[in-house]
Amino acid sequence: MSKDKKKQISRGERAWRVTVTMLGAVLLWCIITYLVTPFFMKFPNRDTEAEAMLGSFGNVREVVVHAGSELSGYLLDDPSSERLLIYFYGISDNAASCMLGFLDNSTYEDIDIAVIDWPSYGKSKGFCSDNSMRSAACAVVNAFKEGAVWGYSCSDIIIMGYSLGTGPAVYAAAECGCSDLVLISPYYSAADLYNRVTPIFYGPLKGLLGFRMDSFEYAKEVSIAPLIIASETDTRVPIESSGRLADCFPAGCETLILTSADHGSLPADPEVLQALNARLHP
Repeated sequence: MSKDKKKQISRGERAWRVTVTMLGAVLLWCIITYLVTPFFMKFPNRDTEAEAMLGSFGNVREVVVHAGSELSGYLLDDPSSERLLIYFYGISDNAASCMLGFLDNSTYEDIDIAVIDWPSYGKSKGFCSDNSMRSAACAVVNAFKEGAVWGYSCSDIIIMGYSLGTGPAVYAAAECGCSDLVLISPYYSAADLYNRVTPIFYGPLKGLLGFRMDSFEYAKEVSIAPLIIASETDTRVPIESSGRLADCFPAGCETLILTSADHGSLPADPEVLQALNARLHP
């Protein structure tokens, strides 16, 4: 075999090896991305101090909902109320601290309130994922409808979600039904939240996300007109994402757009509380 022929084969082998190496690197990156991305959408935590404080309230009960695994949380039972608000919180909250916030706010007077921890949050068991959050949301709504929690049952249920919790909230409203739906800082899809930090998950690259929460798909099956609250200065959920979701509800929606509230302050913003008070106490 001539030297020139050997050189050609050698170059071909090197090119093939480089190609295989590059493809392997891309495949490895895809696998790692798929496995790692879910961890950016959860922050399991527990507030033992808040749990202890709730023990001093006679009208607050610790409850358990079965959704494959045991989900723990709290029910504020007001004897004069005939309505129940089920709250699905955001990525870094927990049921105990959220319930304390409700107790300290007159906006929610005369309404029963339930806050149940996501899997692996608070005292809840299980693994937190997109699928388990959707399943948990439906299990919670159905449990309170059917009297599966301490014999408590209510047919007039308001679902309220905040931030990451708005996706499961819309899903539960679509699958289980509810009397009203309130969404604070909602998103069109979880891809929008990832792209706010790393803007690469568009088109086929969305398939690399190991956490999927397509609120826009669930919204198409919601029969009522929700209240959507968003802020133009929200640094976590793009206002454009909330706006696109608002267009997906067949019955339309009521919107409140703030101009200067940040993401973390939205639930307690005076303008938001005023809108919630009007919505919850028509």
